[in-house]
Amino acid sequence: MRKTSTENYLRVNSPDEVDLRQDTYENEELVFDHPPICQTQYSFENGIGSFCFSQRGESHIKSNTPCQDRCAMKMVRGQSIVVMAIADGVGSCELSDFGADWATQVATQYLYEEISELTRNGEKNILDNETVGRILRGAMELAYNEVSRRAQEMEQIFFLFQSTLTLVIFDGKDLYFSHAGDDGIVVLTSKGRLVMATTRHKGDEASSVYPLQSKTTWQFGKVEDVVAIVMATDGVLDSFVMNSFENNRIYYPFLERIFTSELNSLDCVQRLCNYYFSIMEGAEYRKKVTDDMTFGVIVNQNTLSKTRLPKFDKVEWEDKTREYTQMRREALYPSNKKDTHQFQKEEEKEEEEEELSFQDQDDSPLTYPKPEQIFQIAQRPDSCKKQSADECTAQHEEQRTAQKSVTKSGTRKKKKKKKKKKNWFCTFIKKVFSHNDEEQ
Repeated sequence: MRKTSTENYLRVNSPDEVDLRQDTYENEELVFDHPPICQTQYSFENGIGSFCFSQRGESHIKSNTPCQDRCAMKMVRGQSIVVMAIADGVGSCELSDFGADWATQVATQYLYEEISELTRNGEKNILDNETVGRILRGAMELAYNEVSRRAQEMEQIFFLFQSTLTLVIFDGKDLYFSHAGDDGIVVLTSKGRLVMATTRHKGDEASSVYPLQSKTTWQFGKVEDVVAIVMATDGVLDSFVMNSFENNRIYYPFLERIFTSELNSLDCVQRLCNYYFSIMEGAEYRKKVTDDMTFGVIVNQNTLSKTRLPKFDKVEWEDKTREYTQMRREALYPSNKKDTHQFQKEEEKEEEEEELSFQDQDDSPLTYPKPEQIFQIAQRPDSCKKQSADECTAQHEEQRTAQKSVTKSGTRKKKKKKKKKKNWFCTFIKKVFSHNDEEQ
């Protein structure tokens, strides 16, 4: 049974139970009974099968950290409408698994109740854009407020409960979604196109994210003529969907079994769920993905059987991988960049030869892009994705040349200050010694 009361989540140790080896400022320590994860859920009705599960990652097992991923799903019976939610607790927030659990449970229940009310009379095609948009925003607001309220009840700061949240409503034809964070939704359309529907809401740093609590980044959308949906938190998502620099290209072989399995019964859905669960539970997969893992799938077998599936060219995929790797290397490590040892030798030479002109200082290490500039170059797919490798190299060469003219003047000013300081110090030492000689 899932615990719902705050008292069941929170327990205060008596002074006798406190580990005296820990550095604590008080005799009492808060201990939380973390909410359990739902390992597998699945359903089937009128040709629409769905399942989802979460697993604790190896990094969390080794650090004795609870699984911070959560998922939930419900099917509106009679209408074969599926609602599903996934969430990933922010790793730096100690109680984010609570936030992820509350957000997914409350949001799916709200979506289920609202859609059930709309379809109570058995009417078809009642999901219009305005209505579903209102419901999805209401679900996000409710999840946000629920986490805030529960945090206050537990007398803990709101920050500790932050998580991502991605919600979907699928009526067998169209997908409606709301999204906050770096999780993702991949869809297969009736035309056989496999695309990523959401955007990864990453922060300025690679490991940061804009969670549910960042309302200004909430994303809402609709994809028409959908036959299959795959949802995943970032740990799994990043293993089969490349980053934005590579235009979010999708590694089809990982998903192929979803589209080629005939899901015509609940047993078939369960077998497919167990297949992916065992893969992510395996040692080989966990060597590559160490984060917590959540995976969800919704398939309309009625339309999937009539859909022409994507074709995967392994040679083309590997060629593209090498091309993107080369583009990164050229952006991050310019071809004429010298090693650290050579930089040091150049700096020593410049200090010894004070009369060296700026025309002879083309090899100064400061003439190359600074880290933040390298990052901007590497994150600019629009400037390179339609160009050849040679054109990208020429473009980066022009940027380095432009940067070189700027950094030279800055280097000269710094050298002047350094030289002036050195001359002042030498003059001071000479005066001290001359004064001592006079006294003797």
